[in-house]
Amino acid sequence: MAKGQKRRAKIGLFLCIGFFMFFSSIDLSRGNDWTPLPWGLNLEELNQAFKETHKNGQIREDKDRSEFELQYTTTKSITVRKGKITALLSSTDLSTPSRLYGYSFEGKFFGQAIFFKDHPEFFPETVARTLKEKYPQGKILRSFGTTRSSSYFEYKSDQLYVFSAERGVFYYDPNVLEKIVKIELERINQEEVKIEKEVRDKNP
Repeated sequence: MAKGQKRRAKIGLFLCIGFFMFFSSIDLSRGNDWTPLPWGLNLEELNQAFKETHKNGQIREDKDRSEFELQYTTTKSITVRKGKITALLSSTDLSTPSRLYGYSFEGKFFGQAIFFKDHPEFFPETVARTLKEKYPQGKILRSFGTTRSSSYFEYKSDQLYVFSAERGVFYYDPNVLEKIVKIELERINQEEVKIEKEVRDKNP
């Protein structure tokens, strides 16, 4: 084969690889469309919907965790106990480890979490702008610390509350989230009052 033909063959090969990577990246971006699955699905329905994107994937309840941290605003979180609220784990196939996917309340899906530590393809520095493109009615919030400033995103409608925080991006059914936070804050307050009373009774 002549040198010119070899050179054209190499160029053609590089172009084919380039196009493949380009279209693959498009498919990846579509797969991570920044849109949660429908709220209110039970575990079986949630798995059916999840398998449309991840054929060999699975979502299951976290049976080992008795309590977990629930981020409910860009800067606030609350420790909730397993009961009516359950943490959900997901794996895209049998060879990958499970990681926290989201949450259910009374057996119904109401929240999804995308943690930066689990998704290196998402960058905390650019996620606010990405979400702003997806939800243009939302707003970018800026926080100025002693060492650096951070940008967060927040959007809320009757059906969706989405925001970014230091740990990742969170999606919720706003009505269910509000109900849960109210219940858990009341529980924490009652426990604090009980502890204070016990301390006073022991030290009259």
